[in-house]
Amino acid sequence: MTTHTDPLVSTEWLAARLGDPKVKIIDASFKMPGVLPLPIDDYLAAHIPGAVFFDIDDICDETSPLPHMLPHPVKFSSRMRKLGLGDGSRFVVYDTEGLYSAARVWWMLRAMGHDSDIFALTIDDVLQGEAGVSITAVLGDERALKITTPEDVVIAQAYIEEQR
Repeated sequence: MTTHTDPLVSTEWLAARLGDPKVKIIDASFKMPGVLPLPIDDYLAAHIPGAVFFDIDDICDETSPLPHMLPHPVKFSSRMRKLGLGDGSRFVVYDTEGLYSAARVWWMLRAMGHDSDIFALTIDDVLQGEAGVSITAVLGDERALKITTPEDVVIAQAYIEEQR
C-alpha cells in the first residue's frame, strides 16, 4: 500500500480506489438539533458507494454533560466493528457541510490510535458532485441522483457534464 501523506484527498483519488477492500469510506455528516432532514436520512437517500454512516450522536460519551465528547475506547471499538471498520484499513471521512463533522471523526480515529491512513475528502469535490459523491445538494430537486454503485458514478458524471 503506497503512502499518501496529505490528510486531504480528492474525489478523483477516492474514485480510483472505490473497489479497494482496504479503503473504508465514512459519511460523518451531522446537523444541529432540529435541522431536517436528519443526516441519516440524507445518507439513506444518497452517499458515496460503500460508505457507512458514522452517527456522531451515538459514538460519543453519553455520560458527559457536553455533547459529542470522545467515547470510552471500548465503546468506540465496538461501534467501529459494528460499522465494519477495523485495523488495517484506510479511512476516508467526509461530510456534506464542508469538513464540519468529518474533521471531528478524523480526529477521533487518530485519538483512538489509528494514526495513519486517515483522509478527509475535500469539500469542493463533494459540493461539485464529482467522482461518486452525492449530487443531491447540487441538483436540489427531484432530479437528484442516488449514487450507490460505481456504475452510478459514471452516470452522475455524465449527467453533470450534460448540464454544464
